[in-house]
Amino acid sequence: MDLLLQILVNGILQGGLYAIMALGLALVWGVLNIVNLAHGAFIMLGAYISWHLFTYLHIDPFLGLPITACIMFGVGYGVQRGLLNLIARAPMFNTLLITFGLEVVLTYLAQLVFSADFRTINPSYAGNNFALGPLTIPVVRLAAFGVAMVLTVGMWYFLLRSRLGRAIRATAQNLVAARLYGVEPRHLYA
Repeated sequence: MDLLLQILVNGILQGGLYAIMALGLALVWGVLNIVNLAHGAFIMLGAYISWHLFTYLHIDPFLGLPITACIMFGVGYGVQRGLLNLIARAPMFNTLLITFGLEVVLTYLAQLVFSADFRTINPSYAGNNFALGPLTIPVVRLAAFGVAMVLTVGMWYFLLRSRLGRAIRATAQNLVAARLYGVEPRHLYA
C-alpha cells in the first residue's frame, strides 16, 4: 500500500510539470486554433537555456526561470509574428504542416548545436527529500509542482482580470468583434 501511495504522490508531482506544459499549448490552440506541434521543441530550447544558465553562469534553475521565460518569450514572439501569423486562419492541415516542419528544424538544429549527449541540471539540493509518514517527497519535484500551480493560477487570473487577458478571450470567441473594439490580432496572437 505504501508503494502505491508513493507512486501516486510522484505521479501527481510530475503531473504539475505536464500541466504547465499543457497550459501554453492550450492557450495557443484556444486563441489561434493552431495545434502547435513545435511546442515540445520550444520547451526543449527552454531547457537548454536553463542548462546553460546553470552550467556556465551558475544561476540556480528556479532563479533562472524568469530569464529563460524572457528569452523564450522573445523567441516565441518572433516566430509567431514572422511565421505563424501568416497561417493563423489557414486550414488545419497547413498549420499542422508548418508547425511540424518548425519542430523538425528546431530539433535538428538543437542536435547539431548541442549534440545528442544526455545533460542534466544537478543543483546541490537535487537529491533532497523529506518524509511524510511512509511517503518520501522529493523537494525539487514539490517545488516544480508549486511553481506550476502558481503559474497556472496566475494565467487564469491574468486571462480573467487583465485587459490583455480579456482581449485574448475576446479574440478567441469572436475575431471580428474584437477587431471592432480595437484589438490588434496580429500583435495579440504573438
